[in-house]
Amino acid sequence: RKTIANIVGVVKLVLGRKVWLPWELSLGKPTRPKQRYFTEEQLKRIIDAATGQYRVLFALLAGTGMRIGEAAGLYVEDVDLEHRVVYVRRAIWEGRELEPKTENGFREIDIDETLTHVLKDFIGTRSAGRLFASQRGTPLAHGNLRRRVLTPLLQQLGIPGAGLHAFRHSRVTMLRKSGTPAELQQKWLGHSSLRTGDRYNHSTEELEYRKHAVARVGMDRILGPNGPKSEKAPAPSESPLRASV
Repeated sequence: RKTIANIVGVVKLVLGRKVWLPWELSLGKPTRPKQRYFTEEQLKRIIDAATGQYRVLFALLAGTGMRIGEAAGLYVEDVDLEHRVVYVRRAIWEGRELEPKTENGFREIDIDETLTHVLKDFIGTRSAGRLFASQRGTPLAHGNLRRRVLTPLLQQLGIPGAGLHAFRHSRVTMLRKSGTPAELQQKWLGHSSLRTGDRYNHSTEELEYRKHAVARVGMDRILGPNGPKSEKAPAPSESPLRASV
């Protein structure tokens, strides 16, 4: 579609506005590629199968929804274990440390007790330095991490391929499913508005979630757990008219 649009643009320049103005061209709307996410069961398998710092990294991505560049830019000092908060102050982009692009990017992400214990064990006695690093002490590279760690791990587990951003989609889905207040979702994820997170929400793709949701607003609230008393159906040999007399 993009190639065709470029060609049409060149033709318009050559022919001039008077020629192409009457044309009725429609290339249709571009389709947004479907973004992958991990179910909660898949997240558990991924984290359990990962080793070393990658197990902690994947747990952090799943438990916070941080972008991989933000996680790669963390220092030990950015993790407040006492108050269970992770501070996002920078991100790694093409090997360089950069400040977040927007004010929403600077944020505090509250973490649960389980993730706090995972981070505490990983940090140990360290009080400074990068939270995650390559063997050379440099920031983790997004591309290398996906190619050398995540992709082989997903293949090993039989989980369809996905990028590191799938962890962020998974977190949004978990937050939406649990009914987390909108203002907290926006704060933790660093989105400019709650609507931005709509593209990350995959809860409607999960059958069990939909079944539980409809059960919470089922007709038993009106008719009782056993429903209305059913009328006896007419015997097969009886006509509907005689049966009603």
